[in-house]
Order: sequence, then C-alpha cells, then structure tokens
Amino acid sequence: MRPPILAKYNSNNISNVKCPICSKKIKSSEKKLKLFHQASWGKYLFVCNDCDFSFLHPRPTEKMLSEFYERNYPKIKQNKKRLNILEKTALKRFEKYNKFIKLNCSIYDHGCGSGLIGKKFIENRNDIYYKYWDFDTTIIDELLSKSERAEKINPLSKEENKFGCLISFHVLEHVNDPIKYLSKLRKKLKKDSTIIIEVPKLFGRKVSINDLMVEHLNYFSPKALQKVLINSFPSHKFVSIDNNLEGVHDTFCIVMLNKDNKEFKTLKNIKYNCDAKTQINFLSEIIQTNTNLKYFLKYLLKSILFKLNVI
Repeated sequence: MRPPILAKYNSNNISNVKCPICSKKIKSSEKKLKLFHQASWGKYLFVCNDCDFSFLHPRPTEKMLSEFYERNYPKIKQNKKRLNILEKTALKRFEKYNKFIKLNCSIYDHGCGSGLIGKKFIENRNDIYYKYWDFDTTIIDELLSKSERAEKINPLSKEENKFGCLISFHVLEHVNDPIKYLSKLRKKLKKDSTIIIEVPKLFGRKVSINDLMVEHLNYFSPKALQKVLINSFPSHKFVSIDNNLEGVHDTFCIVMLNKDNKEFKTLKNIKYNCDAKTQINFLSEIIQTNTNLKYFLKYLLKSILFKLNVI
C-alpha cells in the first residue's frame, strides 16, 4: 500500500537545505535521519532547531505526488479498519466542532477523505451546506448522494469570499508548502470564517517506525503549526486547541475564529511539548526499532511486494 521505511542516523554534509516553514538554513552538522524506502523523494528527515519542525528532504514534485496518490490513495481510503475508526470518531468530531459553526454556514472540506464528518453535519444540522473535494471521492459521493445540501466542487475554481468554514483534516502533512496551500484556501473564505485544522500529533503514540510515512512530508510541532496558521490567517485567533483527539492517528487539532469574535476567548499557548530535542530522542528510539530482526524481515518482504505492485 505504501513504501515501508528503514532509518539510521547519517553524518553526511548536505548543504542548501532550508526549513519549509521558517526558511532557516539547516546546518550540515545538525542531526538527520537517513531513510531507506522505495519512493523517489524524502531520503532524509531533518529537524529544524528554530521552529521545531520535522520534514522530509528532498521534496517531491507535484507530478510525483499525483502518481503516488493515484496508485495508493483508493487502497488506503477503503481500508476497513481505517473506516471503522473514522466512523467511531466522526460523531465526537461533530460534537466538538459544531458550536463553532454559524447558522446557515457553507462549509468547505478540502481533503475530505471518507467524508464521514460531512455526513454528520448533514444529518444533524439542516442549515448546513457542505462542499467537498479530495483526490478520490468514491466513498463520500455514495454517502451523500441523496443530499441536496452536499456538493463536490473543483478545487481550482476561483470562488472567493464564499465559505463560512474551512475544514482541513490531515492534509497539511501531505503538502509541499503548507503556508502557500492555506493562503490559497483563505481567498475562498469569508472574513468571519471558522478554520478547523487537524494534523497527526507529532510522535504521539508508542514509538514505532510506522510513525514515519513517505506521504507525510511534514511533522508539526505545536510551535511550527502555530507559525503556519498565524502566517496563513493573520486576521484569525486560536479559540480551541486539543492535543489528544483519537483517530487513525493520535490527532492535534486547532480551531480559529476571526479576531473580532467576542463569543470565544483567545488561546495563546499550546500546552504540548515536542521541541527539537524531544524529536531527536524519538528518532533515536526509531533507530533502535530498526535493529529488530523481525521488523527488518517484514520490511524486506513489504519492499519486494511494493516493487511488484502487489501492495
């Protein structure tokens, strides 16, 4: 389904690598992880000491990403175990976010995945209009086919100042330039819009090499995520932060509202420590995982099957 990964520390000097978030040049002496997998990008994992952001390098081209998702995404989305987890957590997400969604709101869910959160909004709010997009919308098209308040839209459409809410669940970790991606979406939103963002909680579970995925180009610390969102939505403020939301990945989520909003207080600090030092310690544990013979043989088998296009 996806290229398996092995990893080890690497001391080679690699120059001219800049953090995609803060543009700081990464020193060649800083620790990095050498990754072994079948994908044509992301041969190293760097950690930026300035904004505590981890990222794969080199970055893939848009063509590489498109080809990868065309091949793998339908298989990933239709995984029954994954769908069961999403079904169980969809109602919790609706209940968590519903209070931030205004009456008669038009929601834009960019990267809607299975669309189960949209289904909950349609079922529980008769004033909501739900617009969605994803690489593959087979599941959500079927779920919402009978609803007159749900519609798939073209992400390249030039609609501006139209939507009252942006939902982006587990998308930022997949894009080359998170700030550019969000800035484009901002143009589609009304001034008093609600922003709801989810990303995987950075190394939040029991340490496993499976925390690294070639399609996850970015690993956000709270500091890095705040920097991205402040730069992308300068007229908004943080009003809800949760670093322990369950799902396919342990999830870190943020809700933003316009700064003029008086109903919800501004939250200034994210109380979740995952600085560069913490990340380096996590990477050290990954290296130890690689020494397990059982894991190595599993990696070898999966690599062969992936190359043969069996998984």
